[in-house]
Amino acid sequence: MSKLIELLQHFGLSANAAKAYVALLKYSPATGYEISSQSGIPRSAIYSILNRLETIGIVNSVGE
Repeated sequence: MSKLIELLQHFGLSANAAKAYVALLKYSPATGYEISSQSGIPRSAIYSILNRLETIGIVNSVGE
């Protein structure tokens, strides 16, 4: 798994963004809370990370 995170970082994602993305690959669809729990990223940071991933176009939000 760490190789995938390293590869994503090579393409410009931060370590936490890469962890969040990998968690989404495994558990999607999921809430921010669920992604926070699965990735180990604090809930206070996960929503800005998810927004950034959506802004750059590699994830889409569903629902509200």
